[in-house]
Amino acid sequence: CYATLFHMLRNRIKITGLPAELIAPKTETNEEKITDFPDNTIICLCEGVCKGTIVADILENNLTRLDEVKKMTNAGTGCESCISLLEDLLAEVSRKVLQTRS
Repeated sequence: CYATLFHMLRNRIKITGLPAELIAPKTETNEEKITDFPDNTIICLCEGVCKGTIVADILENNLTRLDEVKKMTNAGTGCESCISLLEDLLAEVSRKVLQTRS
């Protein structure tokens, strides 16, 4: 999605392949997950919150809802342009937690 491309550019993460492929819909089999990004990737530019902090708070506090993540980390409380990334991150971390419990 565009938000992924935007954050990759802002965080100077090397873009492999065509940038247009990040914007166009992809199949689930070849899609890069947000959890693959380095922990120091800034997810919320307004509040300066990085992926590692958000993941740690999700895991340590058993957060399951977006409003809980926003309250705990302050991510997504400014311009809210990172909400889709927060939702993706929460969903992916939750999915991994469920897989390890099974």
